[in-house]
Amino acid sequence: AYGVSTDYSHIKYIYPTEKERRALHEKVCCAANAWQFHDYSQYEADAFDEDAKRRYRAEVFPLELEKARDMGRRLAMNAKQQ
Repeated sequence: AYGVSTDYSHIKYIYPTEKERRALHEKVCCAANAWQFHDYSQYEADAFDEDAKRRYRAEVFPLELEKARDMGRRLAMNAKQQ
């Protein structure tokens, strides 16, 4: 959906155990489908599907933003405890 690859199968070569891969999701936050322009009509950008970008920004970006906020809170709390 939205033209973004979610194939992370290569991670198993970097983090061989399931435990390591689960721990990785606590430390990494990916947000890869950026809204490129404020007004797509001002640019010649056929490589981007404006409607798909708009839907992604409305539906998925808020979830990614909340995940990043949660991660920031965890990192700050861990740093404070050390």
